Amino acid sequence: MDKFRKLWVIVVSMLLSIQVYAGVKINEVMPCNISTYMDRGSGEIDPERSYNFPGWLELYNEGEEISLKGYKISHCKLKKNGQLEFKSSCVIDKDIKVGASSYQILFFDEDVQFYKHMPFKLDSDGGSIALYKDGELVDSLRYGAMETHISYGRSGSNAGYMNPTPKSENSAAYDRRVQKPKFSGQLPGVVSEGTKVTLDCASGDAKTYYTTDGSEPKIGGESTSEYLSSPIEITETMIIKARTFDGDKPASEILTGTFLVVDKYHKDCGNGFTVPIVSISTDEEYLYDPEIGFLLTEGSKNGVSHPNSSCLSKFGSANLFQENWKRPVVFEYIEDGKVTMVQEAEASVMGGCSREWKVVSLKLKAGSKVGSSKKEFSKSPFKDKPNNKYTSLHLRNGGNGGNTEDLNVVRVRDGFMQSLVKDMNIDYQAYQPVAYYLNGKYMGLMGLRERTNEDYVESNYGLEEEDIDVLKAKNSEGMEVSNGTLDAYNEMIEFLENNDPTTKEYYETACKYIDMDEYIDYQIFEHFIVNTDWPGNNIKIWRDRKNGKFRWITYDTDFGFGLYSHNNCVPDLNTFEFAVGESPIMWSNGVKISGNYVRQQPNWKVTIFYHLTKNPQFQEKFVNKALIHLGTTFSFGRVKAEWEKLQKEVEAEFCAFAKKYGHDNTSLENLGGAKHMLEFAEERHKHIYGHMQSFFHELGYSQFTEYVDFKLTSNIDNAKFLVNDDLLNSSSFEGKQVNGIDIKLYPVAPRGYIFKKWEVEGFIGATYPLNSQTEWRYFYQRNSPEGDWTSAEYDDSDWSIGRGKMGYNTSKDGHYDTELDFGEKSLDKYMRAYFRTTLDLTNEYKYDSLQLKIDYDDGFILYLNGKEICRRNIAAELNDGKVVADQNDNDLTTTIYLKREDLIAGKNILAAVLCQKNPDSSDMTWKVDLKAIREELQGTTFEDARLTYKSTISGNLKVNAIFEKYECDEMRKDYSVLVLNEMAPSNNSETDIVDEYGIHSDWFEIYNSGDDTLNLAGLYLSDDKEDLGKSKITFLHPDSTTILPKGFIRFWADNATYRGALHADFKLGNESNTAIYLSSKCDDGYQIISKMMYKGADKLPQNASIGYLCNTPTEDYFVFDNTYKEVGDSILFAASTPGASNPPCIEESPEEPSDCDELKYEFHEALDVVRYASNQTTGPDWLVIKNSGTKVLDLSGKLYISTDVTDLAAGLVPNGCKMIAPNDSIVLYVGEVSELRGDSVFLSITLPNEDSTLIYFSVKCGEESIDSLKALNAFRYDAVEEDENGEPTILENTFSTNTVQIYPNPTESMLNIDAGEVKIVSAYLYDATGRLLRSLEVNKEKVQLNVSQYATGTYYLQVVTENEVVQRKVLKY
Repeated sequence: MDKFRKLWVIVVSMLLSIQVYAGVKINEVMPCNISTYMDRGSGEIDPERSYNFPGWLELYNEGEEISLKGYKISHCKLKKNGQLEFKSSCVIDKDIKVGASSYQILFFDEDVQFYKHMPFKLDSDGGSIALYKDGELVDSLRYGAMETHISYGRSGSNAGYMNPTPKSENSAAYDRRVQKPKFSGQLPGVVSEGTKVTLDCASGDAKTYYTTDGSEPKIGGESTSEYLSSPIEITETMIIKARTFDGDKPASEILTGTFLVVDKYHKDCGNGFTVPIVSISTDEEYLYDPEIGFLLTEGSKNGVSHPNSSCLSKFGSANLFQENWKRPVVFEYIEDGKVTMVQEAEASVMGGCSREWKVVSLKLKAGSKVGSSKKEFSKSPFKDKPNNKYTSLHLRNGGNGGNTEDLNVVRVRDGFMQSLVKDMNIDYQAYQPVAYYLNGKYMGLMGLRERTNEDYVESNYGLEEEDIDVLKAKNSEGMEVSNGTLDAYNEMIEFLENNDPTTKEYYETACKYIDMDEYIDYQIFEHFIVNTDWPGNNIKIWRDRKNGKFRWITYDTDFGFGLYSHNNCVPDLNTFEFAVGESPIMWSNGVKISGNYVRQQPNWKVTIFYHLTKNPQFQEKFVNKALIHLGTTFSFGRVKAEWEKLQKEVEAEFCAFAKKYGHDNTSLENLGGAKHMLEFAEERHKHIYGHMQSFFHELGYSQFTEYVDFKLTSNIDNAKFLVNDDLLNSSSFEGKQVNGIDIKLYPVAPRGYIFKKWEVEGFIGATYPLNSQTEWRYFYQRNSPEGDWTSAEYDDSDWSIGRGKMGYNTSKDGHYDTELDFGEKSLDKYMRAYFRTTLDLTNEYKYDSLQLKIDYDDGFILYLNGKEICRRNIAAELNDGKVVADQNDNDLTTTIYLKREDLIAGKNILAAVLCQKNPDSSDMTWKVDLKAIREELQGTTFEDARLTYKSTISGNLKVNAIFEKYECDEMRKDYSVLVLNEMAPSNNSETDIVDEYGIHSDWFEIYNSGDDTLNLAGLYLSDDKEDLGKSKITFLHPDSTTILPKGFIRFWADNATYRGALHADFKLGNESNTAIYLSSKCDDGYQIISKMMYKGADKLPQNASIGYLCNTPTEDYFVFDNTYKEVGDSILFAASTPGASNPPCIEESPEEPSDCDELKYEFHEALDVVRYASNQTTGPDWLVIKNSGTKVLDLSGKLYISTDVTDLAAGLVPNGCKMIAPNDSIVLYVGEVSELRGDSVFLSITLPNEDSTLIYFSVKCGEESIDSLKALNAFRYDAVEEDENGEPTILENTFSTNTVQIYPNPTESMLNIDAGEVKIVSAYLYDATGRLLRSLEVNKEKVQLNVSQYATGTYYLQVVTENEVVQRKVLKY
C-alpha cells in the first residue's frame, strides 16, 4: 500500500471533495468491483439487470426525493503527473429516483442496455467524478488509485479508502488498507499429502480469516474460519484464501495459494506434470448456482438460447450461453511445481459449438478492473513470446477438437497447427498446453492461448484500443466491428472491387491497404491445412489507425488437417478454387440465397483473395512464397518433427486427461486421429502443387507451366536466404520452383560469418531481360507520334503503359494482358501502334547470345537505339510514317538474335511500330521475350562471387552458398565508420518530415563515413545501454538497409517495427535524458559502434534536432533549431538535415583530373546554364550555372565565362570559389572585377538586357592557351512565377528603386538583404497563403536568409528597417 501513501495521503484540511448544494451527494465510489456488489434482482429474475459486478458510484440524498433524469456525470482520470484529464461524460436519460434520506447506486461498465448503467467506465488509476444539474456543479469527489475489494468515499469531513458499504452508511476513511497475510514455510504449488501450511499475519487487533473451497474469506462466512496460528494440514488438493481484518479499516488484499496434491490420474501417468498447471478458483455459487452460475446448463433459471449455433439447441435456454457474464476468479500458474503467477481476473465463457463439451473455454480478463497496479498478468506464459504483457488470456478446450468423448478429434490440433507458423510472418496465437484445475478438481488437458481481439494487438504491438481497428467475420452478415470503425476496410474493398486488378498500380495500391507479406503467408497456411471453417468464418483483421495496413490473425483452425471429411476437409481439395468461392460451395465460402449457398460475386467472404489473384504481381509473389514454405515450413519432415516435439511435451498429460474421462487408449502417440493428421499433411503435398499451378496459369500466369527441382544449401548452419526478395528461413531448401522464371538469391550470413561465393551446378543458364512483366510505353492513335520516337532522348512519358501480350481480338479469342483501344469505328481501326521499352543489360551475366522472340500480327519494324534492326511483313521501301503491312498475317512468331555491336553496356532503347494490313482487321498482337543465354555444360559447377545470384531457371537447379568466418575485430573495423549523426526527438506535423505512412514520428540518422557500401542488417539499435539488443535491424529488406559511402539512412523511433525495416523498437523522449546506441554483436557480446545522447535539461525546441557539425562526432552535440547561429567566423542557419550532411560541411576536394584533356572533358560534360538576370534595379546582375555531372567540380582559377566570343577570357572564376557538388548550382554575380567577396563570386562580364544570350565556357590548363569548351543559350530570368504546368515563366522586373536590395531573386538557397547604411530591424518570410515561415531579429545593415529547405514557388519577404517597411515577392527554384 506504499503507493497509496505516496499518491494519496489524507489531510483533513485538504478539500479532496466538494459539495456545493445540500441534497444529493457523491458518497462512495468503487471502480474495482470484482466481487463485492452484483447488479442483480431481488427475488425474481430481472431482465433489466446485468448480473455482473460493474464499477459503481453511490449517491446519497439528504433532502426530498429527486429524479436524476437530466443530470450530467463527468469523469476525469488521474495522470501520472498528478493532473486530472477529462475522460468521459454523459447525461442521464432515465427516470432514476433517489429517495429522501436514501442511497442510489449507478453502474459504470458501458453496458447501457441495462438499468442504471452508464456509457463509460471509472478509471482505476484514480480520478474525479462530478455531478451537474442544469450546467451547475452539484457535487464532486476525487479519489486515488484503486484496488479490488475496497472503495473510496466520504466519512464525515474526510475522504479516503474504506470497506465497501453499498446502499448503507459508510465506514471510516483511511489512507491505506490492512497488511496482506503471507504464506510462511511451505509455499503454494505441488505438495505432498500431509503438508502443513502456516500464515504470517498482522499483529495487534487484526484477525485473519481463511477458506479452503475457493470462496473469498468473509467474517461470518459459512466456509470461513479464523486463523489461530495452528498449521493448516493439506489432505487433498486445497486452495487457501486468506484475508486480514482490523476493525473498520479497509481489509487486506486476499492471499490465494493452491496446494496441489498429485491426483490418481497423474499418478498412473508418470506421477507428475510435464506441462504447466493452471488453477482457477472462485465461489462455487458463481459456477453452478441456478441464478448466477455461469457454467450451468441443466437447471438454469437465468439462461438464454445461444444465438448462432444449432449444435447447442439441445440445451435450450442455459446460463452457459450468457455471452456477457463475468465472474470473479483467481488465476494461478504453476511451473515445475511452484506457483509463478497469481492474478485476480474476471472469467467469461467463450466458444460456439465447443460449449457443448464437458469442459468449456474461458476468457480470463485482468485489466483496470482488478486494480491500478495489476492490470497485466505478471508474466508471459508463452515460451515463444516471453516479453509480451497480457491483460487477458484464453483457456481453450480445443474448440472442435475439445470433445472429451472422442479423443480422435485430437485436443491439441489447433495449437499444433499454429505452432507450424512461428517462423512465418503471421499473427498467430501463442500456445501453451496446460493441466487445468477448477477449485482443486482436475478438469483435463487445455490450451492456454492469446486472445484475438484488441488485447492481442496491445500485447504484440503495444497499440491501445483507441489506436486500432479490429474487425471480425460474422458469417451471415459480413465483417463487423470489434473495435474502431469499418471505414478503412470499406475503402479497401471499394478499391479492390472497382479497379482493374491486372495492373501494377493496382498491386501497389492494394499494398497500401494490406500488409501483403503477412496476408500471403496467412493464406498459404490456411490453404495447406485445408481449413474449410474459413474464409467466411474465423476471420479477424486489425490495423493501426495511423494509415496502417491490415493484418490477419489466425485462430480456430480446428477443421484443418482433416477433422471433418464431410465438411470437405480432405487433402485433395482445391483450396484455391474454394477460397475464391468457386468450388465446392458451402456455408463458409458461398452466398446464401433463399436458404441455399451459391456461387456468386461479389462475395464478401472471398472478395479480397478473388480480386488479388487476378493481379500478375500478386500471382508471382504468392507462388514464390508458397514454394518456399512448402519446401521448408510445411515440408513433411518439419511437420512431423513439430508434432513429435509437442507429443513428447503433452504425452503424460494426455494420458491423465484420457483416464479422467474413462478412455482405454491413453497414448497420444498411438491415437488414430493423430496419425490421420500426419497422413493428411504428407498427402497434401501431392495435390497442392498441381492445384496451385493450374489455378494461377488459368488466371494469366503464362510462365507457370511446369516445376523444376530446386535445391539450395549452405556450408554452415543458421544461414538464411532471400529468394526473389522473400525470406527462406533455413540454411537449406529442397523443393520446387517455376521453370523459366528469373531467380534472385541473396545470402543472409549468421553472426560470425560473411558470404564468400556461390557454387552453382552446371545448367544452360539464361536471364529474360524482357518478359511478360516488362513495362512498355505505347502510342496507339490515328496519327503517328511527333519527333524521333526511336531515339534514346525521346520523351515518351505521356504514352500509355502496357505489359505482356498487347493488342486486341474482336472475336474474343485468346488472352491479352493489355487490351489496346482501337477507337469507336470497328471498321476503321487505327492502323499503327508504336512501342518503346528500356533494355537494361547493366547487371546481366556475360551472355553468349541474345535471342529475341516476337509474336506479332500483321507486321512490324524494330529499332535498337534508333537503328532499324529488323522488319517483318513490311515493304522495304516504306518508312514508318506511312507503313502498312504487306498482307494479313495472323499471330506469327519470329526469332532474331541481337548483335553485340548494336548494344551498349547499360540501358538500350528498343522501339517498334506494329502495322495492320487493313483498318477492319479483327486482331492485332505484340508480345516480346528476350532471352540472354549463358551456355554452361550440364553437370559442371561454376562459381559466382557476386553477393546477389541472378539467373533464369531453365532446368533443375542446385546452388550452394559458401560462407567464411568473420572475425570480431574485422567486423568491428568494417562497421567503425558508422556514425549516429542526427536525431530529432520532437518531430510533429509542423514539419514535412514523414514516414511512408505519412506519420510525423521522431527520427534519427546513421551516416557512413567510409568508402565502402555497408548493409546495416544484423546490427542492433537501442535506447537502453542495459539492453543493447533491443531492436535488431532486419535482413528482409537489404535494399532499405544498405548504406552507400558518405550516405545516410534515417530510422523512425516509433516503437512500431511492424511498419517496416527502418522503424525502431523504441521511442525518443524530448523532456528527459535520451540516448541511442548502434551496436554489433559478436561471440563476446555486444559492442557499441556509435552513440548519441540528449540531455533533457536542454529543453530542445519542438521539431529541432541535435547532431554533429559536418557529420563529425564530438563530445557535445549541436542543436539544429531553425535559427541563425555563429559557428567560428561564420553565421550558420541551423536547420535539420535528414538524409543529408549536417552543416557547415565542406565537401571533400575532388580528385584532380590527370591531364588537361580530362579536365576539359569533365567541364564540357557537366557544366550547364540555369538562368541569368540582367538590368537589375536592386543588387547586381547574376548568372546561375549547374553541375549536371557525377563528380564534384572545382572551378577556381580554371574556368572562364564570357558573353563575348571575341573575349573568351572576360571572367575567370577566382581562387577560393566553393566547389560544386553533383546536381548542385552556384550563383555568379556581375562585378567590375573578377573576385571573391566573402562567399560570393563576382565576374567581370556583362549580361545583355535581352530575353536570351549565349554563355561561353572556356578553360585554361597550366601554361596552355585558353581553349573554348562550348557555348550554351541562356534565358533571362529577372523575375518568375510558375505557369499552370508548374514551369517558370518570364515576367518583367517587379522591383522598384529603394534603399533595400534583395538578391539574387530568384534564388536557389541564400537571399542577401542589404539596406546600405540603414539598419535592418527584422525580416519576415511568408508563403503564398500568408503563413509566417520565418522571422529574424537583425539589427544589422546586411543579413542572409537561407530558403533552401523550402519548396519551389513564390514567397513574400517583409523587411523592417529603421526608416521603412519593404515587401518583396521572392522566387525560389
